[in-house]
Amino acid sequence: MGQLIPEDFPIESLANDEERLVVRALVEQLSDDWHVIPDVGIGDAQRDRQTDTVIAHHRDGVAVIEVKGHKVSIDHGIWKAHGSPMTPQPLTQAKDNAYALRSRLRATHPSLSRLEVAWAVALPNTTEIAGHLPIEIDRRQVLTCDRIEHARDAIDELMSYRLSQPLGQVGLERLVQLLRPDVEFSRDPEARAR
Repeated sequence: MGQLIPEDFPIESLANDEERLVVRALVEQLSDDWHVIPDVGIGDAQRDRQTDTVIAHHRDGVAVIEVKGHKVSIDHGIWKAHGSPMTPQPLTQAKDNAYALRSRLRATHPSLSRLEVAWAVALPNTTEIAGHLPIEIDRRQVLTCDRIEHARDAIDELMSYRLSQPLGQVGLERLVQLLRPDVEFSRDPEARAR
């Protein structure tokens, strides 16, 4: 089983059933060397970002997975939900979040200075893709319901497609510290009186 980080993360708190389904599939099907980190906020000077799930393995690397539960189509290269353009576009969201995470991780340790972060879009309510995907995305980066049902194989293919670099144990620790830090706040009831 993949390790949910933190292990007591309330999966029920995720935004929708589709995100819960994907996280549960990853936790249940990946090996225990994988870390599954749902609902990750990444802020920088330009903007705040929210990533549905980050997965990380000391040898296989790190990936961002964006989950979309809509009835999705692509019309002239524009991703649409129920016929209306999606905002943000799933590919742009996944790539931007992966690049933002990559930048933050690279800054944490010299061994991560060349780290790449893979990315994928999960469509758990989609059974089939008819037609050709845009050239900016490979089929291995689209996780339809059949791929989610075989999450271990799908993630192996995703990580081998992008030739992800190993994080190593130090990198994995830095990733967890960055995304799920431990913080204590000192309380002083007399602070307001001063």
